[in-house]
Amino acid sequence: MVELARDASIERLDIITLNHDTLVERLLRQNDIPFADGFGPVDGDLRFFDDSDFDTTSAKVRILKPHGSVDWYRVRGVSYPAVFCGSNLHNCRLASGLQKHIDIKTPAFLSGPGKILTYNRGIFSEIFYRMHQAFRQHNSLVMSGYGWGDTAINFRIINWLGYSDQNAMMLLHRNPDELIERSMQLAEVYRAYVEKGRILLSETWLSEAKPANVTGFINRG
Repeated sequence: MVELARDASIERLDIITLNHDTLVERLLRQNDIPFADGFGPVDGDLRFFDDSDFDTTSAKVRILKPHGSVDWYRVRGVSYPAVFCGSNLHNCRLASGLQKHIDIKTPAFLSGPGKILTYNRGIFSEIFYRMHQAFRQHNSLVMSGYGWGDTAINFRIINWLGYSDQNAMMLLHRNPDELIERSMQLAEVYRAYVEKGRILLSETWLSEAKPANVTGFINRG
């Protein structure tokens, strides 16, 4: 991932992760790679949601988290969750010293079958819109680690593949047969898209793949 972010031949790298953890963010920060995540600058213990961050940033890397994150918290009087970057949820303050109250002391993320309905509400609808926008802006999708267990996301991917003959996906997975068995949406198109070269299969994970192979796929003619 770091190699892709630093590759000058890739003008825009949108990372869509359904994980709730902050491993991607920490990896990018550790390697001094700027990114946009839809939240504004640090204000004391908080970073407030700012959708324009996706459009105005000069960073070529954007992170989209449709399922939320372990550092998103609901703040009293604020419509959307904010990123909490302090050390004490019970003593949350802005840079001015003004105290802000965390309404619910659990992070704002989605899990379980009900999450599909929540895609239409609040911050999750905003992120889902941005994810759809990202799909329309790219013709290459590199996928690793996704289990194809989210029907709404599955349809989004299949629709994107069918939208243009130029759209193609590199599927990185040790055992792709597991995915076909798990997802009816993928099973219906898998064989045809593999034969057409629209799904390129590599039985490995992204961390094990050769960066040159991934970059070559992204920059294919």
